[in-house]
Amino acid sequence: MKTLLKHRNKVIGEVKGRTFRKKVAFSKHFCFKHHGWGIQRDTFEEVSEACDEIRILDTENKKVYTTTPSEYLENGIYDSLGDGEQIFLDRKYFNVIEL
Repeated sequence: MKTLLKHRNKVIGEVKGRTFRKKVAFSKHFCFKHHGWGIQRDTFEEVSEACDEIRILDTENKKVYTTTPSEYLENGIYDSLGDGEQIFLDRKYFNVIEL
């Protein structure tokens, strides 16, 4: 069973089993300020309770970035860049799978 997660009535990802999955386009979603990927703070709170793995699919570069909620908590940076508070994790903390 999968659960869709929304922010401001827009689907931003899904939880399937104990994995959070999010599809992104590098040119639109990559945060150059923090050199990585962000997740809305309220969404991350749900994800950290329900999941053991976070998978971010970069549809432009055909890569999957994987990490854990604990990695986000230990090394993430909280910031608000205009769409509510997010937690950003530098790419160096992700495992990368080339598709």
